[in-house]
Amino acid sequence: MSLNPNDLERFVQLLTDHQSRLWAFILAVVGKADLAQEIFQETNLVLWRKAGQYDPSRPFGPWAKAIARHQILAARERVSRDRLIFDADVMDRIASRCMDESEPNDARQLALVDCITKLSADHRALLDRRYRAQQSVQCLAAESNRSPRGLAVTLHRIRRLLADCIDTKLARGADA
Repeated sequence: MSLNPNDLERFVQLLTDHQSRLWAFILAVVGKADLAQEIFQETNLVLWRKAGQYDPSRPFGPWAKAIARHQILAARERVSRDRLIFDADVMDRIASRCMDESEPNDARQLALVDCITKLSADHRALLDRRYRAQQSVQCLAAESNRSPRGLAVTLHRIRRLLADCIDTKLARGADA
């Protein structure tokens, strides 16, 4: 089924708005960034393929998470011999718990995304390499000709800036 331009635009907006939550959900269930990234990409492909099946009268997040959950289970089957992958029961419990949450952290996640965009490009790149690519502080320090301790202090300051920014945004939102 094809979507009319308005429905397609709405779907793109919903998908874009939920990217960070989908990534967090998948990473929380899988626990390994490289596998989570693969599943995240597969999930986005499936979401696009099933865009015409989405019922706009229902919440997008749970629908997208259900598709992500299926992709997680499919990936688990593909890599079931990896001893670091949880068994299906454990993954089901983690996924169910994440799906059952009424997304209370949405405002916090949205604030985080907004606060990250306000960081300098260098700080965003450093966070990306440290947390998304999961590079060690030692590796990052060596690449940037800095001491590991100095880099750790920089990361701490960036995290503190983000925490303060998020708290400020949430406080403003509560007052509004």
